Amino acid sequence: MKLVAFERSVQGTGASRRLRNSGKTPGIIYGGKDAATVIELDHNAL
Repeated sequence: MKLVAFERSVQGTGASRRLRNSGKTPGIIYGGKDAATVIELDHNAL
C-alpha cells in the first residue's frame, strides 16, 4: 500500500478540525530516532 502524505506546519484540535472539513485526514508518524512528524493525507485517497 502506498500513501501520499504532506508534512503540515500547524497542529492541534482546531487545525485538525479544519483539515477534516476540507477533506483531508490529519496524522502523525512515530518511530525511529527522529521526532514525531505531523502529516496530512487526502481523505479520498484512503
